[in-house]
Amino acid sequence: MGSIKVILQEKVKGVGEKLSLCDVKKGYALNFLIPEGLAQVATPRSIIEAENEKKRLLELEEVMLKDAESIVEKINGKRIEFVEKASEKGVLYGSITEANIVERLSSGFSVEVMEKAIIMKKHLKHVGEEKITVEISKKYKAEIIVVVKNSEK
Repeated sequence: MGSIKVILQEKVKGVGEKLSLCDVKKGYALNFLIPEGLAQVATPRSIIEAENEKKRLLELEEVMLKDAESIVEKINGKRIEFVEKASEKGVLYGSITEANIVERLSSGFSVEVMEKAIIMKKHLKHVGEEKITVEISKKYKAEIIVVVKNSEK
């Protein structure tokens, strides 16, 4: 069946890192990676876009490390709140992801962190409180409290 070049949208174990250009079997790409949103077919344009995004992320990481101490001081122990639709049993109809937390930290505290800095065992799918670690570097870590409330109440 042959192989196809794809750009990974997320880290895929045994394949590669996010935004890397990989050569995978065509069936694996067409039947799993692409439908699951884990990859896109590599075109000249998408390769350039991926390289630009990699550069942007590297620059953001450099800024984060430079400002790590002040970021920790700004957010450590702080609460961020999400009001989402949930069932009567408190199960969300969606989930709170690393991207949601990054966006809320940015809008609420004017702090830019990368998604990979948000350490979660799994996405939040229930109403309640959860302590989340923000690991800016091995040396600089903050703990935030994510509060999820039901919008139906």
